[in-house]
Amino acid sequence: MTLLDAEAVAALGRNLPASIEIPVDGGRFEGGEVLRMLPGRRLVLGGRFQDRTAVMKVFVGRNARRYYERERQGLGILSAAGVPVPEAFWQGSVPARGWGMINAWVEDSRPLGDEDWEQAPVLAAVLAVLHDAGATHEDPHLGNFLVAPRGVVCVDGDGVRRGAGRVTETGGLANLARMIAQYPPRPDQDLTGVLHTYERKRGWGVNEDRLQRLTRHLSAARRERTERYLDKTLRDCTEFAERRVKGSWHIHRRDAASADLISFLEDPDAWLADESLLKDGNSATVYRTRMAERSVIVKRYNIKGFVHRVRRWIKPRARIAWRNGHRLAFLRIPTSTPIALVEERTGPLRGRSWIVMEDCGDEDLLGVVNLGGWQKNWLDQVARILITFRVLGLSHGDMKASNFLILDGLVSIVDLDALAEAPERCERDIERLIANWEGQPRLLEPLMDTLRMHGLLETTH
Repeated sequence: MTLLDAEAVAALGRNLPASIEIPVDGGRFEGGEVLRMLPGRRLVLGGRFQDRTAVMKVFVGRNARRYYERERQGLGILSAAGVPVPEAFWQGSVPARGWGMINAWVEDSRPLGDEDWEQAPVLAAVLAVLHDAGATHEDPHLGNFLVAPRGVVCVDGDGVRRGAGRVTETGGLANLARMIAQYPPRPDQDLTGVLHTYERKRGWGVNEDRLQRLTRHLSAARRERTERYLDKTLRDCTEFAERRVKGSWHIHRRDAASADLISFLEDPDAWLADESLLKDGNSATVYRTRMAERSVIVKRYNIKGFVHRVRRWIKPRARIAWRNGHRLAFLRIPTSTPIALVEERTGPLRGRSWIVMEDCGDEDLLGVVNLGGWQKNWLDQVARILITFRVLGLSHGDMKASNFLILDGLVSIVDLDALAEAPERCERDIERLIANWEGQPRLLEPLMDTLRMHGLLETTH
């Protein structure tokens, strides 16, 4: 076990030993599991302290004390408001200009996930209690809450802010929307129960206009959260690794790193020389290959001349597709999630680009439905995708049936180059999908019935 002080933790960044000890007043914390990490700023470890299972947060770097104080004060505000937090074992300075705190491990608990929608009313009640105490939680990330036998426990105080008095209705709804935005998008009717829980906890009567205001706040919160995430997809961070070399720039998901992927990033042309060609177009060339024993799709965006190169600098299609793929994946819409992006660079100009994506198979919805008819689960999955697009105000731009792929029973939507926030075009997307089976009533009617049932079409359509 390696003994580290705060400066050593900051210097090592992501390259921590498998097990470490951190000296504190009254003993040492023995850590073996990294729970969360912001290199050079914060490290959260699971381990043991004085023969008790515990969690330690270590704050390092120039602003270590400020972040420590913010966390300590936030947990204090939560506790004073009656929101369950972990028992505190120790708080104070860590040798070599660091600060930290050690709290009890919450037994038999797990972090909330975005599949835990049934816990949303519980979180709404937690926020209501906090708001009545004059505070908000500006970072109600689901991972900051644990589900435990004694209820939901808040384990992060950094985002808690105290105001001058009880949080106003507008401020409360905005903060509630921030919490709901952590979940995948849902229809408005699913929000009603969560809002009613919040209203009852704050002692309010039911107000029919309040749901509309919550929905507006929710749209803004989702947009802000998504844009913040998309910014991360183009820089070096916990989830993505970025590298610039002469004549090239690339970024990839850290969890997809492999010897094969690194070899591809270093020389895409050499890697693809003998691979299976799916499409050979002037603007784009598409391959299927294998990396680390998994099938992937590689799309190369070609350059047809100097003018085209300038246009690609202004509107880089590969980068747009990369962001759009991560936008849908982040919002839990089934798609071919991007794995890596490579761009040739000559000064400020981009040359050819490559995007590596998960392989969603080669069976498209148009082909399989025309061949064997609809399966109900395909209809339901298509409807869920369309509902989510409508809730988010997204337009695909080319929602033909061949842009839906089916693999192992899962329907995914692909070809995202034209995806945009354009709620006025959502109806056009649905019409484009319907057009695939015009003149084929046996195949069209099940789709139309499903769309009507989910409120995606007027019953008279």
